[in-house]
Amino acid sequence: MKRPYILKRFSFPFVSRQSLRRIAQGFVLLASLFYLAHNLQTLLQHGWTFTWRWSFLALAWTFTFAAIWLGAIGWWYMLRALLPVPQISLLQAADIHLKSNLAKYLPGYAWQLVGKAYLARAQAIPPKVLSFAMTLELGAILGSGAVLAAGTSFFFSFPLPTSLLVFIRAVGGIAFILLSTLPFLWSVVSHKWEIPNLSMQHYWLAVLAMATGWLCFGIGFWALAATLQPVALNMLPHFIFIVVGAFSVSLAVLFVPGGIGVRESVITFLLSPLLGASAAVMVATLSRILLITGECVAVASLLPWRSPKSA
Repeated sequence: MKRPYILKRFSFPFVSRQSLRRIAQGFVLLASLFYLAHNLQTLLQHGWTFTWRWSFLALAWTFTFAAIWLGAIGWWYMLRALLPVPQISLLQAADIHLKSNLAKYLPGYAWQLVGKAYLARAQAIPPKVLSFAMTLELGAILGSGAVLAAGTSFFFSFPLPTSLLVFIRAVGGIAFILLSTLPFLWSVVSHKWEIPNLSMQHYWLAVLAMATGWLCFGIGFWALAATLQPVALNMLPHFIFIVVGAFSVSLAVLFVPGGIGVRESVITFLLSPLLGASAAVMVATLSRILLITGECVAVASLLPWRSPKSA
């Protein structure tokens, strides 16, 4: 009976999972901010040398706003792909998607999913349909992004290791196969298990909306860089690849709210060889501002058309 007491007396207490997450979150944020501050050093030392091209800034915001709404449209089509009858309108689906988007900036990585589930239940969406729709939505976002990243890798000149390029293209190829064959596999599985039927037409419309959203983000990102200095249009594949890579990495770091700092660091790292460190960190910072303002305006744009059911 004494042995457990001795072990308890001389053992170190384990750090809770929540504490570990907070430590990791703080470390990643500090590391990201330090990296961004280091790249801003040139700008702070030599002063402001950029000439604003406001028409490109307006273009960047417009395409970013369009990409945000395409995400909502993709979510609507994914719900319609699983619902037996079209019992939810585009505005109701957008209300769910756009509002839950803002929850990702709250501490903790589950708030966006919890918010989307709560708002969807208020629209009487069956829990089984909701869980499948959220899973398919995430798969379609990451899968279409991987396909675009692999495709653009044939048209840019980043000094990436050959092994990394092969890996990116392999992931893109696998993602293309999975996205293409999923409706057929789903039809086979749905006969064996009690899962909702999948409408192939609405599924492909959802994937198309999300892939187009990636393209809009890339075009907006290119226009944002062109706000500070001239950038050739044939550099667009570089910017699409950077956007997909930065968003994917920030999604992987689940414990950082909204990927703040992480996404900007990835953008700065990949963009510095093209624009220089100062311009890269400015573009990264402005991209976050455009995204947040676009998400807030998207939610506000729904207010005049909200129905009592969606309130």
